[in-house]
Amino acid sequence: MLTDRWLTFKELMTYLKIGKSKLYRLLQEGRIPASRIGKSWRIDREEVDAWMRSQRAIPTQADLESDPPLEPEVLEAKRDPLHGEEKRTAENRKSHSDEAHQS
Repeated sequence: MLTDRWLTFKELMTYLKIGKSKLYRLLQEGRIPASRIGKSWRIDREEVDAWMRSQRAIPTQADLESDPPLEPEVLEAKRDPLHGEEKRTAENRKSHSDEAHQS
């Protein structure tokens, strides 16, 4: 049953261990990648697995190892997006102030 690449609605319900109403709502909203063939749903197991990994609240060690490392300025901006902007603004004010004093 669960060895095929393409899952049916019932197979996906079993695979994800969620109820019929919840699964139907997720499919209707397009939150789970799926295709409709007439009145039937067909879902690619690999796409569902990728979707499940993307839903993790806390990344696993494998997730962290597969992502490329971020540059320091990107990490700083991710921690505090306003800090980076305030810092640049303060640097711009200082450089404009220095230019005014040199004139």
